[in-house]
Parts: sequence; C-alpha cells; structure tokens
Amino acid sequence: MMKGLGIKAFRMSIAWPRIQPNGTGGPNQAGLDFYNSVIDSLLAAGIEPWITLYHWDLPQVCLLFSALDKGQVAASHWRSLQVAC
Repeated sequence: MMKGLGIKAFRMSIAWPRIQPNGTGGPNQAGLDFYNSVIDSLLAAGIEPWITLYHWDLPQVCLLFSALDKGQVAASHWRSLQVAC
C-alpha cells in the first residue's frame, strides 16, 4: 500500500520493551525478528526506513528505577540497547 502511494521513506519507532522486556540482559529474539521483518519489507518495497528509539517507552522495571535516579538507569540501558542492535 505504501509503495503504491509513492512513499519513499517511513519513520518508525523501536520500542525498548519489545527488544529487551526486562530492561537488561540479551535482546528478545522475537522482538528483533519483528523489527527485522518490518525493515526488510520496507526495503523490498524501495522504502527507506527512518528509525527512532522511542525514549518514553520503558520496560516496567526501568520505570521504577528511573523514578528514583532521575533517568540515569534508563540512559545507561539505552546505550547498551544501541550496542545490542
């Protein structure tokens, strides 16, 4: 449908909880597979994906820590997620 409309780029957000549901540890393969599928489909249609890491969507455990340390835990985990992806 997007290809038919002539869309050349698509901005999408990656949700941290889908990639790392517990906030730490290795990535969730099902989450990686989901985003890989979306990105592969866009590329196959000639649409350039523009990726955003949605910073307000935190795993539940990180919300608890983030409230206590004013976001330092969340910032640290975002850096580890960027490396994992």
